[in-house]
Amino acid sequence: VEMDNTTGEKTTETMAKREVVEVSAPEPKAIQKAKAWVVNPLRSSIVFQVKTQDKEFIGAFNKFRGVIYFDPKNLEGSSIDLSVDITNVQTSNPAYNEYMFASEWLNSESFPESRFIASDFEKTSENQYIAHGELTIRDRSHPLDLPFIFSMETDKDGYSFGVAKGQFNVERTLFGVGTGEWENNETVENLVDITFFITATPVESDLEENVAP
Repeated sequence: VEMDNTTGEKTTETMAKREVVEVSAPEPKAIQKAKAWVVNPLRSSIVFQVKTQDKEFIGAFNKFRGVIYFDPKNLEGSSIDLSVDITNVQTSNPAYNEYMFASEWLNSESFPESRFIASDFEKTSENQYIAHGELTIRDRSHPLDLPFIFSMETDKDGYSFGVAKGQFNVERTLFGVGTGEWENNETVENLVDITFFITATPVESDLEENVAP
């Protein structure tokens, strides 16, 4: 300690060192992926219906695939990626089957699959949900809110499987389905009703990382 020459007060010879502590923000909590399910196309169906010339025109897509991650208790970790084979479709009027594949309609040669993906799920009531996602048909993608009912079922052998079923509408011209003379609603209505019934089998946890959509 020494005396200050101007004030005569005692001053410390050295200053205490300041310790700099870096405080980092907490890392965001990792989202745990929900339970994995594999779609069983043999026990599932995707059916469309549209009015044409005042008659109901009905068709069904027979081939689709996808892996679903879904858990009612873990909607944050849920997701769906479902692809539908556009080249495999049957209709109520076989004469129209070839028209479905034409470039003016589904153009299956250039766009053989349609796809729905979603990772935002909302519970609306008991066993009822909405998947907020994106639907791609041909070369066009648009947002789609997909409502569905989910339930657990058991087959005769005691194996459990999940069932998701619902119905929604799409505007065909929004996706470029029905171009040229078919764009107007006089021959074929613009609004298409789609009904789906999807069954899926739960995947064992140790196999989930090897499952691809």
